[in-house]
Amino acid sequence: MAATPSQLLPLVDALERDPRINRPGGLTVLIGRENESAATLIAATLDLDTEASFVGEMTPARADNFLGPNTDIELSASGFIFSVPTTRSGNGDPRMAIEPDIPVALISSDYFAGRDPALEAAL
Repeated sequence: MAATPSQLLPLVDALERDPRINRPGGLTVLIGRENESAATLIAATLDLDTEASFVGEMTPARADNFLGPNTDIELSASGFIFSVPTTRSGNGDPRMAIEPDIPVALISSDYFAGRDPALEAAL
């Protein structure tokens, strides 16, 4: 995968090089609808470069995602400010999302009860 500027890439590289971790069953990654931006890029890198298993929901963002720096745009009628990324990672990953190996949906009753079914499945 093309290198994406990130402070987390050395961590991904270390996980990839360690045979105790980079093996089937050695690393489990929780993903879900809250993964976006750099989190999706790291998930995509882990998915392509390691033997990690993914548990949870698919990511809501493309694997070839947008990055900062961001530009703030104020909507004058509402006063809301949106922060819009100005570059793309350009890693060439065509996937629209990172799919979990073990799909686990988060439902509102779990959320409001403080349960994390993806973590429970991973454990």
